[in-house]
Amino acid sequence: MDSAIKIAAVLKIAAALAIGGYVLSHHVKAEEQLVSFSAGGLIKAQEMNHNFSLLQDRILAGTVDTHFYELDIDCDSDPKALHNYFQSPGLQRYVWLNVTGVCEGNDDGILEPTRDNLWVNGGSIDAQVLVRGIQNAAFGGVEFVAAVEPLIWVDSLGAIYMPDNVYPAGARMQVSAQSSLVLEGEVGDLDLLIDQSSRAFIGRPQGNMARIDANAGNVFADWSSTLNVSEFILRNGANADLGTLVSDNLHVDGSASLVGGTINVSQHLSVTTAASVQAQQVNTDELYMFGASTISSESIATNSLELSSASSVHSANLEINGHLFMRQASIYATNSFSVGSADVGSFSYLELAYPLASMCSGFNWQAVEAWSYSDLQGFPFDCP
Repeated sequence: MDSAIKIAAVLKIAAALAIGGYVLSHHVKAEEQLVSFSAGGLIKAQEMNHNFSLLQDRILAGTVDTHFYELDIDCDSDPKALHNYFQSPGLQRYVWLNVTGVCEGNDDGILEPTRDNLWVNGGSIDAQVLVRGIQNAAFGGVEFVAAVEPLIWVDSLGAIYMPDNVYPAGARMQVSAQSSLVLEGEVGDLDLLIDQSSRAFIGRPQGNMARIDANAGNVFADWSSTLNVSEFILRNGANADLGTLVSDNLHVDGSASLVGGTINVSQHLSVTTAASVQAQQVNTDELYMFGASTISSESIATNSLELSSASSVHSANLEINGHLFMRQASIYATNSFSVGSADVGSFSYLELAYPLASMCSGFNWQAVEAWSYSDLQGFPFDCP
């Protein structure tokens, strides 16, 4: 990879998120150095003034170097080489680190970047990676091997870009305190926790994630890809925006919201306590709703639907292959509606493309109002 491509790759970190053993390579521009003096030698005023002037310039400039650097980190020779580089006092920015070997963290098993705009390329890491308050750090093509929780922790307004890495089975990532994580490529069996107004972006995901738990956090996934996750939890005002979701269980609770394309849930979908789901298509075995929650979709297909406590379903086409249980809730299905059996009562309201005769035989006459778009008649007023 040539220098121009690597510079672009390092700069890509910032774009994606707007959302001792090292050798200096030929990419580093030579800079003016301090004059050294030896014991017993002469000291010239011009040289002393030069040193004072250079130090003053560096102090005033904050000593931040804005050139692009490429460094080789040899963890075969020294397992702590990457850790030692992170702890070194240099303030280079835009650094590409070519890593070989298995790199370790500090004595507590933690590897923590200490400067912005770093790209760690290749190698293996046997440590917990902690990105705390650091912006635009990236780990690409890295094999993570540590058996710790969390394996990756992004905290305190930190931001990290993670493309095409290898993770151990069941590895946990945590994003907290208004931080950001971008995942691309392999995500198989990852357990991801996003909380405290943090954000996770998932691009071109490969594999089946074990869990995503967004607790007052935000999840964004590539609309052109399919996100596979065994358990997906959105709670306490969390938000998700994604294309196609395939999940065993999806729970949207506590004023959380999900906006998506196609939502396929093989077992249980719950939308509770002022939560909302808006999608083009929803397919699930069981759909459970209560607490003033809403779901809106062009098409919903489920084997059972239970809704209560001021919840509502809005779908042009609603197919319930099994049983409908409904109390103090509402359904709007104006294009097509089918149900295996129904227990509808307790001050519920329905507007359905459904025959009036079926309403008259299956709905509670005492506490339900409904309108049949099929017959353009109302229940129970127009029942025989």
